[in-house]
Amino acid sequence: MNKNERDYQIVYYIFNKTSSFGELTNFFNISEKTLLRTLDDWKKVFNDELEIKDRKVTFKGDKASFSKKVYSKSKDFLSKWEAQMYILNYVFDNLKSTLKDLSEDLEKTNIETKSLIDELNEICFRFDFSINLTQKSGLKFSKYDFESFISVMEILINNQIYSRQKNTLIKVNDLSFIFNPYTYKFLNKKLKLENFAEFYKTIVENIKNNKVNLSDADAIFMAIKICLWKNLEKNKNTVLDNNNIVKDFYENYEIPLVTKNSLKRYFDKSELKESVEIFLDQLSKSIEFLFKGEIKLNDETIDNIRKHVIRTIEIKNAKQTGISYDFELYGLSKYIVKFNELFNICKKEIEKLNLNEKLTMMLTYEIFIHLIIWLDGIAYIYNTNIFAVCVGGMGQSAMVSQHLKKIYKNANIVAKANVLLREEDIKKAHLIISSIEIINNHDNIIFLPAMSVINNKEIVHKKLVEMIYRKLIE
Repeated sequence: MNKNERDYQIVYYIFNKTSSFGELTNFFNISEKTLLRTLDDWKKVFNDELEIKDRKVTFKGDKASFSKKVYSKSKDFLSKWEAQMYILNYVFDNLKSTLKDLSEDLEKTNIETKSLIDELNEICFRFDFSINLTQKSGLKFSKYDFESFISVMEILINNQIYSRQKNTLIKVNDLSFIFNPYTYKFLNKKLKLENFAEFYKTIVENIKNNKVNLSDADAIFMAIKICLWKNLEKNKNTVLDNNNIVKDFYENYEIPLVTKNSLKRYFDKSELKESVEIFLDQLSKSIEFLFKGEIKLNDETIDNIRKHVIRTIEIKNAKQTGISYDFELYGLSKYIVKFNELFNICKKEIEKLNLNEKLTMMLTYEIFIHLIIWLDGIAYIYNTNIFAVCVGGMGQSAMVSQHLKKIYKNANIVAKANVLLREEDIKKAHLIISSIEIINNHDNIIFLPAMSVINNKEIVHKKLVEMIYRKLIE
């Protein structure tokens, strides 16, 4: 994060609440010296409105004063997301655009602009288009699709909201408040963001009156979605039921991640959490059964999976998540083959949540990744049997044994001469690392000289994880 961006994030954080030095240095991962320099810069902008007292910082002014002065510090500064919004809009509006022209507009080098485009394309790829750069044609979209344009813009706007603290919008109900004035001007002209305030107010009242289990923060992102959704030609004349806008929008006009039949079930967060707890219980029991009770999911992994599943389902828009999995790209295919039984358990339990096909697929692979990470950690604490083998059992094997004992604290690691290695040792071992080639049909033996073990810890660890897994399910 560059200094300007961090400075803006800090001052928006302070605008929301009185903050201690310790809270700010911890949250932004900076030294107190850096924080004090930042506060000194903002003190020159806000004067007495920024109170620094007893190692705490408070913004004492009103929102109008903050809005007027905050960008006077650096009028031309755009956050990364604002710069990407500008790029997206610029290329969409200009059939003939060049990297040089765009860089000049943004006051950045060509390299910096190209880096922003590359990151932006990671989002665009989710919606099956990209910004292409060629010497002959300059910058062009691979396809011109306003709906995809809006979908990408929604993600960038939401990123900007998070960077300026989402509570800011709850506090001021004014979308212009979190943008550089220039950014808001071109966004509002194209996407009518001025309607956000009315949508947000209507949604909040709807949540309160109909006792819908959504937070004010949920209302912000829903208001953004509706505001952008209304820009599509097919939706411009659509009239939403203001008295029941949340249900009307998601049931009749949006395609939620969950199916229509299960929407009601997941609309109430308490019911969602109950369903997820049942899923976690069944997943834990199935994994414990697979491993014959030898290892179990720990509380940290269960909690991480819980948060992941709930958050993913609550997004409620399949496009927003950009579901597009390439198994080879993410390196999942080889893990699915090696840990197929674990993958099948994950898939079976996710399917019981009765989500739509795309979400079921996405969660299956993502929760499987959680389980692989958990299994990877097990190898460091499990009581494994490892043999380090060389010709005499005193040279390279002793070095390998000493090295591995520092990594795998609970393992039984033995240095052994090749001639003393018996068949029963091979069957007993989770892993055998030999500096000389051993002719056999066992999968748990790898040939690596001592220095190769030290330089290729990942190879050793991956093999050990695989062998622990195989022995547990035998």
